[in-house]
Amino acid sequence: MTGLRGALSQRAFRRLAASHALAAVGQSLPTVALVVYVYDRTHSAGWVAAISVLRMLPGLLCAPLGGALADRYDRRRVLIAINALAAAAMVALAGLVAASGPTTVAVALVFLAAAVSTPYYPAMAASTPALVGGEQLTAANAIVTTVEEAAFVGGPALGGVLIAVGAPAAVLLLAAASYGAALGCVLIVDAWDDADRGRRGALPLARGCVEALRLAVATPALARLLALVFAAELLYGCTVVLLVLAAHDLLGLGTQGYGALSACFGIGGVAAIALTSRLAAAGSSLPALAAATALAGLPVAALALVRAPVGAYLVIGVAGVAGTVVQVVAKTLVQRSVPQAIMGRAFGIMDSLSFGAILLGSLATPLLVGGLGLRGALVFVGIGVPAVALVGIPGARALERGTPPAQQLAG
Repeated sequence: MTGLRGALSQRAFRRLAASHALAAVGQSLPTVALVVYVYDRTHSAGWVAAISVLRMLPGLLCAPLGGALADRYDRRRVLIAINALAAAAMVALAGLVAASGPTTVAVALVFLAAAVSTPYYPAMAASTPALVGGEQLTAANAIVTTVEEAAFVGGPALGGVLIAVGAPAAVLLLAAASYGAALGCVLIVDAWDDADRGRRGALPLARGCVEALRLAVATPALARLLALVFAAELLYGCTVVLLVLAAHDLLGLGTQGYGALSACFGIGGVAAIALTSRLAAAGSSLPALAAATALAGLPVAALALVRAPVGAYLVIGVAGVAGTVVQVVAKTLVQRSVPQAIMGRAFGIMDSLSFGAILLGSLATPLLVGGLGLRGALVFVGIGVPAVALVGIPGARALERGTPPAQQLAG
């Protein structure tokens, strides 16, 4: 049995995927509650921006170290510890918010919760190959990516609804409960990681970040793939800002229009799961990666010409599909080519690059709009960023052949 059904037929993977979905909800659910609390306390847009930045900054700074932790220690135990710590952080935040505690402490707890979660993605991504067969790997990655997309779209929306009928502290407690449920799902999965725990245990943790960078630099094919991931996330970071401006200035839809465009982008990402069975069966995934890279940007450029809101919703939905395909294929290539002993660090680099690219795109887009105008920025970002990414795809062919990079780091 192959494809989505084959991946879901693996009980351990089903439970781990459920855990990942619940943890993603726990991560995204508090977004609106924290913004509402901080703004009510400070009436400052700067403090609201600080919350957003501090939720992402640990991913940029700490993800390589998180990847090293996922390599050094049993990955099941890493996931258990992260869910427990994140649940505790949410409970602490809920208590602080209920007591109208200091904003500075709330911001510090937000940073701490994000920091302790940085090993989660590397541990999850590096564990997937051990839980499903090689034929189901692409489909399994699509399932994991889909639940992420659904959680990151639905979590803030659910949080906004709950804020309308309750208090921020209640939403934070629900996030803690979601992390607790994620912890329960991992606890009922049998250990999958003991076989090479001793081998990874010999790797000095202090050298983890340095070795992760060495892995990328010493392997041109992997470096090109990571550069492509950086470009894809840069495009996403730019797109988030451009959608706000396009909804208001080009389509005349206001903030509600931005919400609809964002929802279409997320729905497209979830709908991309329908393509994964074909990707898994294809002899080569690089053509799909090239096509998806181009299609992720062209709809953004098309917004410069679209006048009808329905057309905008459709093209942004296509961008969401393509963006998810890029993530799934890139993740699968890394899993199939990087030795297990260093896979966590490879995904730590990828995670750090992703956060850095999103931040850079968000910061650079206002400058592009100021220099090129909104339509010029849409065309430049939608065509220019994917074009640069496409240059590196042929060089990633060695990864598709399963050539293990930097074998010397595995020992």
